[in-house]
Amino acid sequence: MNKKILKYGFLLLICALTGCMEKVEIEIPEDYDAALITGVNVYRASKEGDSEFVKGDPVKPLTSTVEIDNEMKTVITRLTTEEDLTKLKVSLTISSGATIINSFGGQIQDFSQVRTVEIESPSKKVKNTWTIEIISQ
Repeated sequence: MNKKILKYGFLLLICALTGCMEKVEIEIPEDYDAALITGVNVYRASKEGDSEFVKGDPVKPLTSTVEIDNEMKTVITRLTTEEDLTKLKVSLTISSGATIINSFGGQIQDFSQVRTVEIESPSKKVKNTWTIEIISQ
């Protein structure tokens, strides 16, 4: 009886494992295979140092207006306050399933100059280079 249970258990395990090894191709509809930026948040460094963010509960992004041009692949963010552009963190929201190839690393960086970022679609068929510009009032 135990040998039978072991034998059928082993066969069941083999069937389960071989079924999991089958390569499944998922077709992504063209409408959803995008490499777009859909939103931008900007944060400032704390007064104590460059490596920290302004503390708050929760940390709130700076107030801004964002212009996203999907055709030209540009983002212009206009801050409503005077900020030191050399000490900002930018957080991007991108299309579902897309990947940021060369991200800003989640660190405070210098945005006094225009920066670029590459975004790749879920299928990896579309790769867009975006230009990010932050303007302080």
